[in-house]
Amino acid sequence: MLIGDFIQAFRKGKELSDATLWKNRTLVGNALVALFSALSGIAAALGYRLDLEPGTLEALGAGIAALVAVGNAIMHVVTSARVGLPPGGQSPAP
Repeated sequence: MLIGDFIQAFRKGKELSDATLWKNRTLVGNALVALFSALSGIAAALGYRLDLEPGTLEALGAGIAALVAVGNAIMHVVTSARVGLPPGGQSPAP
């Protein structure tokens, strides 16, 4: 994929060719993150703990949350023709 094509996907009025597939993949990713978070909490409640420092776990959790948030924002823009950058490189109206 060329950089121009990548940027073009973020323009208003454009979307990925199979937006439904990409939206479904995003939903599956979100569900997996939620499932793993829940399983981790349940395991900790049952006494199974990862051998990591609490600060390391917090940093890991924050990093994963940030990646999911950025991924969701990107997928929202590139799978919808109604949101995004102005078409054709125009600057937004003041």
